[in-house]
Amino acid sequence: MPKWAYIVISVAIILILAVTFIVSFVLYRKTPVPKGCEEVQPDPNLCPSCSKEDCTWFEEYHKENSKGDNK
Repeated sequence: MPKWAYIVISVAIILILAVTFIVSFVLYRKTPVPKGCEEVQPDPNLCPSCSKEDCTWFEEYHKENSKGDNK
């Protein structure tokens, strides 16, 4: 097989992966929240023991507690 054919195949594979990623990301963002999970709130008793800093409630919990410490 000529060298240019390997390049074309490599570029095609990369494009297919990129398109798959973009389509799946768009579909993920358009997916509605499941019924019953619209108003989910964290358990205040479990938040202090959780150390996941990328959690959306982690920052809110620590902001609320740091305000209470300054009083």
